[in-house]
Amino acid sequence: MEPGIRGAIGEVLRRLREGRGLTLVDIEASSVERGARVSRARLSEIERGEAPIHLEDLVILGRLYGIDPGALFLEAESVAPTDMIDLDKSPEALFEEGKLLYRHGKPLDAGWSFDAAYRASPEEDRDFRCLLLTSSAHAFETCGMLGLALRRSQEALDVLENEAPTRLRAIAKAAQLLA
Repeated sequence: MEPGIRGAIGEVLRRLREGRGLTLVDIEASSVERGARVSRARLSEIERGEAPIHLEDLVILGRLYGIDPGALFLEAESVAPTDMIDLDKSPEALFEEGKLLYRHGKPLDAGWSFDAAYRASPEEDRDFRCLLLTSSAHAFETCGMLGLALRRSQEALDVLENEAPTRLRAIAKAAQLLA
């Protein structure tokens, strides 16, 4: 599992635990009561994104939190770890950072960087916003997050309001830049 998604899942798990007012010790005790132990040390590492999460852990934690393990991945797709993205950068700098991340084999982190650039970009710069969303969609598709990729593609179409020539230029730019 890519380190970025590992951190995102850890963040979702931490939010779920804290949102229920539970401690790491509480989760360890509850997991033992159910016959499968997730130690507080392991859970702490998972929440910090420092340890890979195993399917057994996902199932156990999903039951403890009352959430389907698959839903954890869907929730993690939308979590952009803010400690990984410098939100003080310009949209252009975030875009350049995303391209670099993508080229270095980190498509999920690249997608989050493209998303951050989109959120920071001016609404009137529709070509650039479409390029960012298209780049984000491509990055998310690369790491298998097809639902999120499809949402970004639809958002790109919405930004351009069916202006085919503009949309095609933006898609062509994205393809060139990500190739």
